[in-house]
Amino acid sequence: MLFSANNSYLVNGLDNRDNYYMKKVYLSCVRAIEYLDTPEKINTMAYFDVVNFARQIEVPVFMTWGFNDDVCPPTTSYIVYYLLKEPKTAMITPVNEHWISSETRHYIMKWIKAQLR
Repeated sequence: MLFSANNSYLVNGLDNRDNYYMKKVYLSCVRAIEYLDTPEKINTMAYFDVVNFARQIEVPVFMTWGFNDDVCPPTTSYIVYYLLKEPKTAMITPVNEHWISSETRHYIMKWIKAQLR
């Protein structure tokens, strides 16, 4: 919500234009646009998306991802997983973020051992 009960966002730092709260909001928006709207940056980021390399994988794959991952959103993992042509296994963990539990580590080791047989 933009306004609190006492409208503090609207008047916070209003006595000085360099300390006015909304100055930070506007500058943050401008910085975000400067960062994102150049074609060169978008092309560079798109090139290094792992989905571009998924088709080159020629070995069995084990992937795990958490539904709550705010670093690598689950949608990016699903895209890569569905593009893989080699045998693949997925372990999706609803509670994990950008980390894996000891249970997941155990499952990964079990999968690796099965591949070595």
